[in-house]
Order: sequence, then structure tokens, then C-alpha cells
Amino acid sequence: MSPPLDDESPMEVEESMPTGDINLDDVRKIVEKPMCKGESWYLVDKKWYEQFEKFVTDKEPTHNPGPIDNSKLFNSSANGSFELRDQLEEELDYKFVPEEAWQMLYGYFGIQNDRHTIKRWVIEEGHNSTSCTVEIYLVDLKLCSYERQNNFVTSSYSRMTTLHDLEDDMKRLFKFDPSRESKMYHLNTLLDTDDGKTLADVSITHGDIVVLEVRSKNGTWPSSVQRSTVTRSATGMKAHAPGLCGLTNLGNTCFMNSALQCLSNTPPLTEFITSDKYLAEINRNNPLGMDGRIAEAYGDLIKNMWSGNMNCFTPRDFKYVVGSFAPQFSGYAQQDCQELMAFLLDGLHEDLNRITKKPYIELKTDVDQRPDLIVANESWENYKKRNDSIIVDTFHGLLKSTLVCPDCELVSVTFDPFCYLSLPLPVKRERQIDVIFVPADAASEDSNGNRETEVAFLFSGLTVPKYGAIGDICRALALAVDREKILDHQIDHTKLIVADVYHHRIHRIFEHEEAIVSQLKDLVIYEMPPNGSAFPVYFREVQPDGEKFLFGRPFFVGVNEPHYDALRDKVAQHLCNYNRTVGLDDSTDSDEMMSADGNGTELFSLTLTNSMGTIDIVTLDPHTPIQLNRNSYLAVDLPSKAKAKYYDPERENPFKVALHKSTNQSRSSIALSECIHNFTTTEKLGADDSWYCPTCKKHQQATKKFDLWEVPNVLIIHLKRFSYSRHWRDKLDTSVDFPITGLDMGAHVLHNPDKKSILYDLIAVSNHYGSLGGGHYSAYAKNSETSKWYYFNDSSVSESDEKDVVSKQAYVLYYLKRNEV
Repeated sequence: MSPPLDDESPMEVEESMPTGDINLDDVRKIVEKPMCKGESWYLVDKKWYEQFEKFVTDKEPTHNPGPIDNSKLFNSSANGSFELRDQLEEELDYKFVPEEAWQMLYGYFGIQNDRHTIKRWVIEEGHNSTSCTVEIYLVDLKLCSYERQNNFVTSSYSRMTTLHDLEDDMKRLFKFDPSRESKMYHLNTLLDTDDGKTLADVSITHGDIVVLEVRSKNGTWPSSVQRSTVTRSATGMKAHAPGLCGLTNLGNTCFMNSALQCLSNTPPLTEFITSDKYLAEINRNNPLGMDGRIAEAYGDLIKNMWSGNMNCFTPRDFKYVVGSFAPQFSGYAQQDCQELMAFLLDGLHEDLNRITKKPYIELKTDVDQRPDLIVANESWENYKKRNDSIIVDTFHGLLKSTLVCPDCELVSVTFDPFCYLSLPLPVKRERQIDVIFVPADAASEDSNGNRETEVAFLFSGLTVPKYGAIGDICRALALAVDREKILDHQIDHTKLIVADVYHHRIHRIFEHEEAIVSQLKDLVIYEMPPNGSAFPVYFREVQPDGEKFLFGRPFFVGVNEPHYDALRDKVAQHLCNYNRTVGLDDSTDSDEMMSADGNGTELFSLTLTNSMGTIDIVTLDPHTPIQLNRNSYLAVDLPSKAKAKYYDPERENPFKVALHKSTNQSRSSIALSECIHNFTTTEKLGADDSWYCPTCKKHQQATKKFDLWEVPNVLIIHLKRFSYSRHWRDKLDTSVDFPITGLDMGAHVLHNPDKKSILYDLIAVSNHYGSLGGGHYSAYAKNSETSKWYYFNDSSVSESDEKDVVSKQAYVLYYLKRNEV
């Protein structure tokens, strides 16, 4: 077994910088080359790669990143296993590099642990596409032989593994003669291993069971004696009522399953499919359609789900067809269920469009003041001349858009169809983060060994602006330190150093002007030492064999002039903070340590090192002038015995500060009606989203207002929980309170002069759990046969209590209009 992956992993520290005849600038050029199917690419920790780029740019020895460090990409495990963390994101957690670049990086820098090498293969994203991507997560399969179907062996494979190669590997695992004839089964289906198909081609995915049957020496097959059924446990349920059919997860396809379950439980569309009415309306000649293939695949899927003959269905054929026309959905990465729903409704509309030859419609270019009713009717009639389908009948409504020029006050009114409403949620202007604060004043102990000052403080839930700058975090911390009275002096927020610290090293020091990004973890804020320039310092343990380990939390020392004695005194003073017995200046203890070391060195040595603490540049001594600059990093090298005697790791634990709750906290929930009202509120267009005024003959920041003119039979409401910007990606977890029955849209509809009630009842909800870029999708839906609510979680279907349907995980809501009496 390999040693466990933890923060105490050893480093191989070079006596000098690595050398080689490669041009490191070439690496960046190679990284930018396009991917090709079948190539091998490697994952490199993004922060290590950023440090490498610094080194390439300025050739500063202190920016040398040292050996490749991918440890942050793995889960820490006590049993020594190396598993990638879930939901890793490209350009946030890791960088892709092709094999040629990897060999150059590996040859020049080396790697901390060979088990950290992450080699992956390039696969095509779509069945009809040449677009490629790298599969990050391999498929874990449960493998067994036919005779021993309860004894599984779990093994990982690429989705590009051929069935033939899997068959050979299973023979090796179960110690069968490679020459013996065999068969493979998946979900009780016999697989053809001779046609070159891959795991992806036959939808074998994570957690699936694959069975190998080998012909007996007497020429018989075990299955001819007694045939066993091997399926997923979820498919072993008894059949339910029509529509209560789970969907197999084909590999991160929960987003698709959630959208399909919601649409499946939309009665007007499902009744149109199950009655076979759609067959006569498939339009194979529509240039905007998909040859009728989307309609056929969806029809087959729905009829299987509502046959009442199965409780779980594998939508591999449907996924294949969708992926053929939309490569973004062909792979096995998590996608957005609302985007899949939008694509599917649009595809079904074009495949079922009753208009076989779309007429040319000349739009009126003049802006007039005709009554809204006339313009709306004209717009809808023109739309229907080119678009007429069950999707339009069921899901399409009409929006009124009003633009007003700020200069000439021209009013421009247009009416446009919509298939769903995307409602923005109120954005939180603040967020809470955890930071560790390290004061500049040296902590000390009194003569009795009692602590007088804490080494560091953990501020949990520090309220900072959500879209501000790093300097805003410094101001918030300074105010919190003063308010909580943890120090005897005020903090100057301009004298704070904000650093990204993990694995005992500083990976980045932020400028105060930098924008706050969405992922703020491992932040340590240091109070700048009062005197001179501040230099970062690392702790390193020196073992008897010379190997060095980083340990503890980095700190900063400040000196007016970089003399050895001054640096040594500052470091010794800081070490007193962690002393488990008495001060390090105690001559008896120092003499004792020197005697134990047997060589008369001081208790510790100072080394100029790279920013990763992995490469020694020069060892400092009292007789050599010290050359330091703003990029310098120091290491305090302590022999193991000295560390064991004088360093107390418990002193590293920060003192927790309970912050007072902010009085400006966001509300715990918001009503759906308020979201609809905000959607129809007048707003001013941004400078980058201006409107061209035909009268002023220039782009203007006009005011814009949406109004609902007509609402559809089935109203789909998309709650915009995901927000994106240049520096920010986030999921809004605001709880929206929406009615299950009796949603009254009457007050929100403009073409409703008497303001009559227009009532809707909830029929389905798509849920999203977790964070942006990952998480899990499920669905709640009301079955039209039983009139009960059910929870659909991939292949699992269970009856649900109505009160569970409203939750902060709700993402897309489906409402059915009540029949007018």
C-alpha cells in the first residue's frame, strides 16, 4: 500500500535548481494545441501551474514551483487510496496539459508523489461531432463471473474502453484461460464484444454490473443449466402505475432524468404522445428540425415510461439522439436541466411543426402607436403562420416588451412568444467567509507558562461584500477585530496581507485592488510587522536523513535591514509562540539541543527558498551578506528533535471568535409572486446592452419593461439560481415560497382587463442539490393516474408527501392551468 496522502507528505528538496536544455516557454505553446481523440492528457494542479507560469515569465528563483504537487486534487484517505475529489473544475482546480508538455514538466521539475500522476484520455463530445474533451472521472464497474454473481470486483475504466478489452480484463481478473470462449452481460442483455463498441457506446456507466460467462470445459454454458437475472437493485422493484418509471443514470445524466420526469408528468404533452397523435405530425422536411428523430426518440421514451410494464427504463437511445444534435449533452459531464428542457422543447416543436412550408413574413419597421390588442394579435398571427405545434399549443405565451428612449421619449412596443419564464432571484449583496487572522505582535507566555496572547484567531462568518475587492475583506476584518476587542491596538486595514495558504505554504498573496472571486478558501490575513519590509517564512522539519517536511502555518517577519542576526532574532521570537516548555532563548535548553545534535550548530538554520518551500536557493549565515527582494521566501529549518521538544502543534489552532450576526442579513425566503413582479419591473439598460433608437439614430440606454400579455396552458418557471460574471460563479440558495395549488396569475397578466383569476396548479418541480458545476438533480411530480405526488431520483421512484415539494432546492417549476368552468 502507498503511504496515506496527508499534509505531512515528505518533500525531496534539491540542493540546487533543476537544470535542463528544454525551453519552458514551449510548454505553454503545447498546452494551447487542440485535443484529438485518443490522446493522453494530464491534470496539473492549477495553483502549481500558475506558479510555474510566474517562473517562466520572470525566471525568479523564488518562483520556481518545485516538484509538481497534485495533492490538492485528491481526497485525503487514511487507508492509502488515491481518489480524485468530486466536482473538480477546469481552470479553477486544475489545468489540462498534453502528454508532451507533461513529460517536459515532469522531466524538469519532478513530482512529489508518483501516485499524483493523473493521466486521462481524450474522447469525442458528440456522436456527430469532432469536438473533444478529456474525461476526468473514470467509470467504476462491479464485475463478477456467472457462477459467482454475488462476489463483485470493482475496477475503473475509461468510457472509451472497448467491450473486447473489458472482456479480456475480466478473464484476467477471474483467472480464466484467455483462449476460452466467453460472453458478457449488462442489465441482463448479451453484449457483442466483436463490433468495436466502447462502454460509452452501449451506455455502461458508473456503478453498473457486468457479468462474464465462460464456456465450461465440457462445452456447455452455465446459463443453459439455470439462467440468472443480474440487474441493478433499483430495477428489481415491482412494476408501478403508468408513469411511475425511474430512469437509469447513464453517468451524470441526473439533469436529463429530472427534466424528463417533469415533462413526462405534463398531461397535455404526454396524452398527445401516448395516444400516438404525434406520429401523424412528425415533420421530416423542416430545415430547422431534426429529421423527426427527436420526436421519435421522445415518443418511444414516454410510451415505455407510461406502459405500466416497467418500473425503470434506460434512456440510452434518447441520450444518443440528443447528443447527435447537441454535443454539449452527449458527454458525461453534469449539465443544466433547464438547458436540456429548453433544447428538447425547441426540438420537439420543430420536429412536430404542422407548418410544412414556412411563409416569408415582412415585419413592419415603422414605430407607431397602434393599440396593443391589434399589435399583439398581429404578432401572434404572424408567429402561428410559421410555428404551429403541440408545443406552441401547450407551452407558448406572449410577452409585451416596451422600450422608451431617454432623449426623444420614443416608445417602442413589441410582442414576442415565450416558452418559459426565467425569473431572477434577489441577489445577496453580502456573503460570509471564514478567515484566520494572525496579529503582528509576538505572542508570549508569562513566567508560569500561561498564554498571554493567542497566536491566531479564526473569524467564522465574517460578513464581506459579495462583489467587492480584497481590500473590502481587510476593512471588514479590521472592524471586527476592533469590535471584538481581541487586541490592545487598532488594526490599520491597509497594513494587512491577504494570502491563500494550504499545505503549510503560501500559494498566492492578493493585491487589495483584486476582485473577490467566488471560491475563497484557505484565507489567512496577516497584520504586517511594524518595522521594515515583510518577508514570508516557512517552517520545515529536517529529519536525520536530510529530508525536509513543511509544517505549521507560514508567518511574516519584518526587518529594517536584512542582517542575519536581526532575522534570527525575529524568527526566534516567533518560535516562542509555539514553545511547549520555555523560551528558546533559555541557554540551558539551547546548549542541551546543541549537545544532542552533536555538531555545535544553532537550534535552527535559515534558508532562502522558493515560494513552494521545496527548493533551497542558499543557506544563510552570519558571515555572508543577505540579498533579499520582494519575491524572497525564507525557511526555518528545525531538526526533528528540536521540533519535538520545542514546537507544540496545539498552539497552531486558532482561537475562535464568535462574531455578532450582521443586521443586514438577507431574508430567509421570498414569495414567487414577488419574483414575478420583479420580472415585470421597469429597468434601465446597461451601457453594454444599449438599444438603437431609430429616431435618434444612435444607441441609447433606454428603459425596458416586460409584461405578460398571454399566459400558456402549461406555465414553466425557471428560477435563475446560477449567476455568472467575469470574476464570479455562484449558486443562489434563496428559498422561494411557491404555491402548490391556486397560483393566481391574473394580476400579472396585462391582457386581462377585468383582472379575473387565472389559476394554476403545480404538477412538477425539478430540484438541484449542491453547488455550481456539480451537485445532483431530482424531481417531484404529481401522477395524473393516481393524483399523488412522487419523488423521482434517477432509477428510484417513491411516494412523497405534498409538503416536501416546496424546498430551497426547487429550480424549475411546472404549472398546469385549471380548466375554466
